[in-house]
Amino acid sequence: MSEPNHELRHALQRARWSPRDLVNAVNSRLAAVGAPQLAATAGHGWLRGSIPKGDVPQVVATVLSGATHTHYEVHDLWPTLARPHRADRTQPALAVDDLSGPWTTDTALTQLRQLAAATPSELAAVIPGHGRQLVTAARDGVCQTITATLLGRGNERVDPPFMDLIEEHLAGLRRLDDRVGGSAVSQRYVRGELLAVLDLVRSARFTPAVGARLLHAAAGLGQLGGWLAFDAGCAGAAQRHHLLAVRIAHSAADHAGAGNTLGMLAYQSAMAGRGADARALAEAAVAATKGSTATARARAHGRLATALAAEGDLYGYRDAADLARTLLQRRHPAEDPPYLYYFTADQLAAESGQALLALAATNPGHRKSLLAEAIAALTPLVTGAETYPRSGLLHSSYLAVAHLRAQDLDSAVATAMTLAARLPDIHSVRCRELARQLRGQLARRARNRLAARAVRELDRALLTT
Repeated sequence: MSEPNHELRHALQRARWSPRDLVNAVNSRLAAVGAPQLAATAGHGWLRGSIPKGDVPQVVATVLSGATHTHYEVHDLWPTLARPHRADRTQPALAVDDLSGPWTTDTALTQLRQLAAATPSELAAVIPGHGRQLVTAARDGVCQTITATLLGRGNERVDPPFMDLIEEHLAGLRRLDDRVGGSAVSQRYVRGELLAVLDLVRSARFTPAVGARLLHAAAGLGQLGGWLAFDAGCAGAAQRHHLLAVRIAHSAADHAGAGNTLGMLAYQSAMAGRGADARALAEAAVAATKGSTATARARAHGRLATALAAEGDLYGYRDAADLARTLLQRRHPAEDPPYLYYFTADQLAAESGQALLALAATNPGHRKSLLAEAIAALTPLVTGAETYPRSGLLHSSYLAVAHLRAQDLDSAVATAMTLAARLPDIHSVRCRELARQLRGQLARRARNRLAARAVRELDRALLTT
């Protein structure tokens, strides 16, 4: 007969979770990447001493690490399981494993290939990094002088028209993400495309110019794969994709691309409430894009503004946001990197509105004016969400919360109703979680007839999703 698992019980107590809460969290993570679900009662068996199969123990360790802000390894929760040797691991336990220090283009490509070939449950199990480890791993990606010239020596030739097709496909996948979000099928498809490009790098024949384009495509697909994972709630897999994409963009001397991906890492840290990490990563993005186009520099300074807002630095935010707007006004569209097609004045304004909402919570003396400013900044993108539906949906949640905090229940309800109508069409764990949080805030005002109706519509949309 199995012995009771006291270690897992203690971790659940720290998280203030029931066994069913744990299984729900694990299933949410597995569903986001398309892995099979567990029975709702599985957690009770684990407490009695049973051990889940496959990669599930690592996923359990990942979700409990996030819930308790304590790093758990599998053997911490199931001591009878042997501690794995690092060489035996098919995927890293931490997103930052083996990424600090010297690296080559070949090692970065190999690690990205391993990540792209990972199973869904392996990706769900990667634990995000933070603090010095994360910042060092990110900075190491752009601090070394590495410029790769790939020498294709395979039998099959990759010609420029074939690269045109790969790049057009990447552009289409980015726009698909704008419309539907980070669904499991989108993640799987992008990883398949990434593996195909990496296979060409390894086994095809091409000119140095085509080799440079292949590196750009690999970095772009790695960046997109990371963004899809972030949208699906898999922060560790997102970081790993982005840390490797930074290295490959740097290998291709694509400083704007490396800076753009560093900015995404900064945004993720800001959304996780790690303002110091976000600031350090955003400053690295600003440094990486120093000699780039006005749009690339504007993108980096916009990320810095978000990071400073996460730290509660109102005046630092103002300086960074003003510079981002000024640089964006100087853009020359013909010079813009293809991955910044979405970065419009309305998008920057909406991100500013999101930052202002965070600042209103940490600067009570300016609360009223900051909320009014946030509402004005968020409204244009939300009301014109047809072009970028996922971004419009995301920022609808922030707009509704801003209205609530400004004591404008009618406007909050109207925004929530619009959000509920759009939610079933977007496969985004991130948007769904924000909608759940908004639903909870409206439920506290459910004595109001309109607020109660909005709660019902959000419930219906969440069930549909």
